[in-house]
Amino acid sequence: MRFLLGVSLLFVFSGHVSADVYRWVDKDGKVQYSDRPPLSGEAKKLKKTTKDAGNGAPVTGGAAKPGASAADLELEFRKRKMEKEDAEKKTQAEKDNAEKNKGYCNNLRGELQAHKNGVRIVQYSDRGERLALGDNERAQSQARLEQRIAKECQ
Repeated sequence: MRFLLGVSLLFVFSGHVSADVYRWVDKDGKVQYSDRPPLSGEAKKLKKTTKDAGNGAPVTGGAAKPGASAADLELEFRKRKMEKEDAEKKTQAEKDNAEKNKGYCNNLRGELQAHKNGVRIVQYSDRGERLALGDNERAQSQARLEQRIAKECQ
């Protein structure tokens, strides 16, 4: 009997309870939601639900735009998510490109070092024959390598 009384009182008073919902991004970049703000204090109050004294309908306030439907909010969320993914892809592509450029530049520097160390440099003719570079050709090849390194490897 006491249990039923306690449950019925819970239902009676639950209509008068208001709840705030807070949203924030933690140090790991994860979005968190709670009924209590974080200790850092950097949270956005999303929603406060109370009973309107006039008609008993819930009144919401906070970050939601007036008249914004759930579909609009979902669309905005997906748009932000796609923008974030695009930015991550762009960042990754830049990293990959920098890594490829680093390898390319290391190869050029290795070739230049071989020229300076006096290693025999060979080229292949159109028929696949190996041709050793003479002193003039070697100097021209070294100058081209130095120009490419100066231009492409900053």
